[in-house]
Amino acid sequence: MLYVLTAEEVEAIENKAKVKNDEARCALQKLCIDAANWIPVTVDYDGNKIENPKPWRCSLTVSSATSISGSARYCDSCPARDVCPYEYKNFSK
Repeated sequence: MLYVLTAEEVEAIENKAKVKNDEARCALQKLCIDAANWIPVTVDYDGNKIENPKPWRCSLTVSSATSISGSARYCDSCPARDVCPYEYKNFSK
């Protein structure tokens, strides 16, 4: 069966998909921020175990002045780095 849609119907479908995608992206960003602020980082840059693990902290919510050891300026060891939807990640290397 073939359906013919008007331009308005196509636009309505596309807008609904965009809104749903934006909502999902916002939810994922919130989860990533929570992960960065609460999950302790247990391994350093070289893969060595950290004796006293602390959360990395997210650069979107924590100023570098209040972060633990200033790590929030960068996304290097963030536990959510690979799935975080933030487009402007900052890496130290």
